[in-house]
Amino acid sequence: ELYSSDVQQNVTQVRQQRGIVIPSGGGQMLANAYVAARVIRNYHACDLPIEIAYFGEHEIDAYHKHLFTSISHVSLVDLSAVHRLEYKSDVAIGGYAIKAFAIIYSSFAEVLCLDSDSIPMHDPSALFETASYKEYGNIFWSDANINGLDAIVYQMFELQPPWVAEEAFLAAESGQILLNRQKHADVLHWLWFVTTNSDFFYARMHGDKDTYRLAFALADKAGEYHQIKVGPQLGLMPWKAARGLVYVSAGFVQPGFANVTAFYHRVESAAKFNPSSPIMLTPLFITTELSHTWRRPEGSSWSKVEWGPGGSSPLARRFFWTIDMTFGYMSK
Repeated sequence: ELYSSDVQQNVTQVRQQRGIVIPSGGGQMLANAYVAARVIRNYHACDLPIEIAYFGEHEIDAYHKHLFTSISHVSLVDLSAVHRLEYKSDVAIGGYAIKAFAIIYSSFAEVLCLDSDSIPMHDPSALFETASYKEYGNIFWSDANINGLDAIVYQMFELQPPWVAEEAFLAAESGQILLNRQKHADVLHWLWFVTTNSDFFYARMHGDKDTYRLAFALADKAGEYHQIKVGPQLGLMPWKAARGLVYVSAGFVQPGFANVTAFYHRVESAAKFNPSSPIMLTPLFITTELSHTWRRPEGSSWSKVEWGPGGSSPLARRFFWTIDMTFGYMSK
């Protein structure tokens, strides 16, 4: 009850109703977060406030602080300075856990949490007005993989794993999360429990991405968890290989509503903006939707999966949205 009331108190003490949270920290993540913030503010003309969250002053330098001050309504949030209650005294806040921490202790009542390498394709404020979000108070997006969860994370709480009753089950892809924190404060309580025990849970799933569904189930709200049933498309870049022209993945292209694309998530390292490298994969094509009958070969990264003539995931159309991803990052 003590932990639950702490979370409940936090979600009632909000400063603004809606906003975007981008967990970052370290040079490359901050560089990508800056690109995302510039795209959101300057390219899409979205005026939602943005929090850039990091953990400790060692994760940000004066140069990046200066960059973010050039963007309106962007605040820097040092999560190490946030008062919190912990289930374990030795909990380590780092890696995937930063994302859950940034959501739980955000100053917004309703948040769109983005990985620093996930770029909205349109003004993301429209997502808060969709019928699905208004009904459920949350939207999650699907991964391209069927499942990476150990059933024990549900069975230990006497819960049925969600894939048992869902034939076309897809794991979640947490590069973008839309959540009403006030409506689901009880879910945040359980999310904090799972996150502070990440040494156990992350070893039985791929990082944080399916902890949110589990938190809904633990809060007895499994029926209120809302995940888009359609998996992502892949953004593909032509690549000249020894056997001819092939196409390699540059990331996930996530669906939105009203037949528009919502996000381009640059999950491949070569597709992220790296200030020290002149090379960055830029997709020119996208695949058709990846159905639950086709999956990445076990043990292979998406960037090593090649599509050529006659491949099992045919090219659908040219990628319609391109942008200078550096967005003036290196300019003084």
